[in-house]
Amino acid sequence: MNVADSMSPGQQYTFSLQPSGIVAAVYRPSTTDLLTTMQDNPILGNVSVAISKASFFSFGNDILLVTFIYRGDGSDQVSDVFQSMLDDFSASSLSDLESLSFIAAIPGPKGIGTEETPGLPKLPDTSSLWAIALIGLLAVFLLSGGASVVRRVAA
Repeated sequence: MNVADSMSPGQQYTFSLQPSGIVAAVYRPSTTDLLTTMQDNPILGNVSVAISKASFFSFGNDILLVTFIYRGDGSDQVSDVFQSMLDDFSASSLSDLESLSFIAAIPGPKGIGTEETPGLPKLPDTSSLWAIALIGLLAVFLLSGGASVVRRVAA
């Protein structure tokens, strides 16, 4: 959607926003703070927020994904709703987020995915890390002669 497009009452949207400037490198708000700030906005309903990161080590690449149901009367444009979010942030402890850049507005239940940026390696999930740790411990045990110690103790 374009920033000049009109919003439809009752429609779900996902706005993709990116902090810009120095804020992008040093300020990382929590999703709880973002939700608390926007919960009283009369034109945003059922708000949920996700922070998509390009990688664990990235700075300045975070994308804020704000999904909501538009509760306005249909006279608002995408830019009006975005400005309403910025006004919420400036009136709260999240005033540093006034320098957010608008990337996109996607209508519909799916919104914008939180897939990682192509080309960057994904970090393993915790179950993979446990498996790697267990294999590593077993290798250390076997290579350090642990099997012969077990045989001597068992005999």
